[in-house]
Amino acid sequence: MNYPRVHVSHHPLIRHKLTKLRDINTEPKKFRELVRE
Repeated sequence: MNYPRVHVSHHPLIRHKLTKLRDINTEPKKFRELVRE
């Protein structure tokens, strides 16, 4: 079976945003803003 390639970013800004997106305590409004960026 062929799996798609996964890119793991080590860029500090990307990592910060992903951390916020994964955080259960992130407010819905902030979550939507981060997704749109």
